[in-house]
Amino acid sequence: MAGALNQNLTCEGNDYTPTGGDIFRCFIICVVMILIIIGNVCCLVVFNSTRSKKNFTTRVRYMMNSLCCTDLSIGLLMCPSTVYSAVWHCWPFGEFICKVEALLISALFHESTLNMVLIAIDRYCIVHFQRYNTFMTSRRFLFVILGSWVSVFTCYTIVIFVGEQFYFDEIGVNCEPFYINPDVTLSVLSIFYFLPALIFLFCYGSIYRTASKRIVKTVSPDDKHGRMVNANIRTSKYLAAITCGFFIAVSPWTLCTLIIVAARVSIPEEADFFVTWLALSNSFWNCLIYGLMNRKFRKAALRFACGRWIKSLQETTSHRSQSVDSMEGSADNSAYLAYKRRHKSKRQAPYMSGEISKSVDSSNPAGSSAANSNTATPALQHRQVTDLIMETKKL
Repeated sequence: MAGALNQNLTCEGNDYTPTGGDIFRCFIICVVMILIIIGNVCCLVVFNSTRSKKNFTTRVRYMMNSLCCTDLSIGLLMCPSTVYSAVWHCWPFGEFICKVEALLISALFHESTLNMVLIAIDRYCIVHFQRYNTFMTSRRFLFVILGSWVSVFTCYTIVIFVGEQFYFDEIGVNCEPFYINPDVTLSVLSIFYFLPALIFLFCYGSIYRTASKRIVKTVSPDDKHGRMVNANIRTSKYLAAITCGFFIAVSPWTLCTLIIVAARVSIPEEADFFVTWLALSNSFWNCLIYGLMNRKFRKAALRFACGRWIKSLQETTSHRSQSVDSMEGSADNSAYLAYKRRHKSKRQAPYMSGEISKSVDSSNPAGSSAANSNTATPALQHRQVTDLIMETKKL
């Protein structure tokens, strides 16, 4: 018996028969998992490729890399273990793995929230404080992100591994934290949902007001801070859209949790499963939203994908053309060599016949003199006939 609800975390003796609804749930989980993995791998490749990373500032790349790592970890480490449980309605991996899964789903989910809070505060400070970039270098910002990772994982490690505050959710088919005291649940929701919502509204609302004032203001080329503010205002639009997508996905789950804790009522199983996996599906929404709204990201992704395909196509085409050229060249060379041999044989034929006649004459002197006489007789007769004609004309 383990967890806050003293569950038997094993599938021994389970005689449950899967239904069509269970297969459909398993299908949804697999689709969400594949989309999370593919989307975030593509984002990491685009943000860190040597050809495309120059299109993004270092700080934006750090932010998006952190978000992609949290979401990709959900797809790789948390989703696969839920496939079996979705079909057979039991947890076959034991207590320790259930603790690990509860740690991952809570820490990664709330780390994603903290990342977006850091992004909103960073955008606000860049727009409103001129000396902020001098103080908050990219290196320091990286340490801030790493500090958020360490603090979140440390907090939930204590809650789950020391306090045994976890359970297996048979409806949501995952292990997650479970707080026996309802006040603790409300405190967690306040820290990771309501407080971030207020920060987002304040930061992005202030950035929007600043952007509306700067529409009629022309920034001179020498005003580096003004040009940087304009660039960050444009980037803030994409990041604000990602934040809105996060709240759209998470708000139904938060509302259901509040109803369960405050009103002590249960919700239908289908609704519980839907809100749980709607919240988890946000792990690939970020890639989709950023790709649709950010032109540089979209061009870099298309260039990378098409560039790989075009490069392989060019390599195949060049290899084929080289093989064809080599075949044609060999055919041309063979034809040319045959022509040269024929031409050479024609040129050497008279010399060869002269050498043969000389060799025959040297070997048979009598025959050669006879041949000379035979060949000379027609010429002599012709000359005599010509002299006779000339004398006749003189007469």
